[in-house]
Amino acid sequence: MNNQDEINNRLLKIKELAQLAKDDPELEIFKSVIYKLDKKKIMRLKHELPWRSFLMPLIRLIQNETEETNSFWKVLHRWFFQKRIPLQTLDIEDITFILGNLEKSNTKKSKKVLEKFKKYILTNELLDEASPFISSDLIQKTTNNPAFETNDADISEFIEWSSVLLIKTIIASYGITEVERVTNLDRFPDFDSMKILDKHKLVPMNKKIYKHIYDSTADWLNQEAMGMYEYYGTPIEYGSRWGIEKFPSMEDFDDILDLQWSDRIKLPTHFDLYLLSFDYLQKLISGRSKLFNNAHRDNFITLEEMAYVIGSKNTKTIRNEFFKEDNKLRYFDASKNSITIKSAQKWIKDPKRKQPIYEPLFDASFPDLTLDYIMEL
Repeated sequence: MNNQDEINNRLLKIKELAQLAKDDPELEIFKSVIYKLDKKKIMRLKHELPWRSFLMPLIRLIQNETEETNSFWKVLHRWFFQKRIPLQTLDIEDITFILGNLEKSNTKKSKKVLEKFKKYILTNELLDEASPFISSDLIQKTTNNPAFETNDADISEFIEWSSVLLIKTIIASYGITEVERVTNLDRFPDFDSMKILDKHKLVPMNKKIYKHIYDSTADWLNQEAMGMYEYYGTPIEYGSRWGIEKFPSMEDFDDILDLQWSDRIKLPTHFDLYLLSFDYLQKLISGRSKLFNNAHRDNFITLEEMAYVIGSKNTKTIRNEFFKEDNKLRYFDASKNSITIKSAQKWIKDPKRKQPIYEPLFDASFPDLTLDYIMEL
């Protein structure tokens, strides 16, 4: 089977999960599949470890068609900005001065920038930092005095950015390697803009520096056009790892739960399922990075990480390998909780191994992979 056919097969597996997510808008079926009642009638996960079905809630989130998913996006957005620690802020006079001058200019450009700046103010909660008498959430921000309440922020760009990162990471978890492309020259800043930044001592700039960066970018784009970018770009399989790690995991359960005190955010009923899914995807990508990224410096991979990579619901499958005569695995230390990277890399190439590992595949003929593209296969 060639790379194209194998990549299509893997994309179809993602499509299958996406269709299940679409058919289960409130994740009730998913919940019944992963949980069971123990003898004390307490809900427990059915298996020791999550498996690939745990990607389903994240795909449901990307599809973003229900009140439930919209509520979680609001929670996620607020959580991101609570983690942000501003080192310096604009005061209320700074903000109103900028708004006033943009409005006064009354040019086509200033009107466009004015609208973008107003959206930026609300999305980044700048007014909360600028004045103790303005708040984006009167209860959550626990103001000590009466305060004005801001309008709701437009978080559509945050949702779009997050959705792209999530689907790219899910695709990477199936070993489908895309390459981070060089940004199109349409977005390259003009020289006049860069000179203004130089004038205000923000970015050092002259014609020589500008030409060098422009020509270098054009050269990279030309390399891509000639089909040579796979040797120059960073495989998303590893690049996406650092993006997905920005998202919350089960360790952040209490922080997310605290957001229920917000007067603006209705905590989603199944927010725990989204956290379980984020946690699973982060660990899966981390384990794959250890096994397939030659630049990784770790000498071992834990049994749990290996189980995530092979899609096992517990670590017993891997421990059983040590009882086979032709076992290739070697424990890293006496604790027997981790395996040497070299032996793990030999084992995943063993033709007798039954579990799908999804070794990295790349094919330059594929377009930019999106959920829409996958759903149309």
